[in-house]
Amino acid sequence: QFTTTIVTHISNLSAIYYLPIDLYYKPTHLLAMGSFNQHFRYIFILAFLLRIALPIASWLLNDGTQRFYQPDTSTYLRPATEWLNTGQFTTHNSPEILRPPGYSFFLLPGIITKWMVPLTITLQIILSLITLYFTLCLTTQITNSPKIKRSVGYLAAIEPISIIYTSHLLT
Repeated sequence: QFTTTIVTHISNLSAIYYLPIDLYYKPTHLLAMGSFNQHFRYIFILAFLLRIALPIASWLLNDGTQRFYQPDTSTYLRPATEWLNTGQFTTHNSPEILRPPGYSFFLLPGIITKWMVPLTITLQIILSLITLYFTLCLTTQITNSPKIKRSVGYLAAIEPISIIYTSHLLT
């Protein structure tokens, strides 16, 4: 029901802006694109390898997980930890107003399982690959040119910010 409502809203928006977005009704359209199908696999393999290679290399070269933390990572971890302990989204017993709760709640599975770095980075890589998938879906809806589809796919796969920030505990 919720998915249908979201898709209805997206369809209504696409009608307003005249974008032919119909992702819900043709979920397998990427797999039925003939020669692009092979490039689709290569794009995802390339994207996955690039996104997984950086954290693994960093882990091996830096002997630990501290490299994945950034100066303001604690401003996301502290409210999430206090939410688990007290049930309130606070920092030092005062409401957290600096950071929105989204990323702090995203960190909760890692905090709960005590696998903060590996689990969070894995989830970030998965979200990055989902973003790549939807980029390819949108490109497929906008153009019929296989060359443009391939170009967009490979550019999105090697996009440096997406690769680098999947290995940081930071939004």
